[in-house]
Amino acid sequence: LITYATLYPTHCLMVPVSFVVPYGNHNHENNNHDWPRATWGISLGNCVHRMRLRHDFIKGHDDRRSQLDGLGFVWDVSEWRFAKLCAALTHYHRHNNNNNGKDSRTTSSTTPKTIPSTFVVPSDDTWPRGLWTFP
Repeated sequence: LITYATLYPTHCLMVPVSFVVPYGNHNHENNNHDWPRATWGISLGNCVHRMRLRHDFIKGHDDRRSQLDGLGFVWDVSEWRFAKLCAALTHYHRHNNNNNGKDSRTTSSTTPKTIPSTFVVPSDDTWPRGLWTFP
């Protein structure tokens, strides 16, 4: 998981269930990072899913849970997705309600804005990096 967090820093350890640690050394997005040989072939996504669902590998090991917390491990995926949705909605509203980016709570506008169903958060500096390509 430490290697995954290094290679995918914006993913909050949201490892896809189908993710398997690759065999050998791989370059990833300008990072020349080697997966430790002992991890090659591990179904990491499945392991992460089992940790969330059944607490496999961490039952009775508070130190392991603390280590995962320190990595930013997401225990409740539904809650994480909801919080991300709320952050995206708040950001969209603040920057798309014709008040030049001012906090909408301080304006008198009561007309709600409709977000197009095809809207995808752009990957640019006007949005927090953690929201890029959401949903």
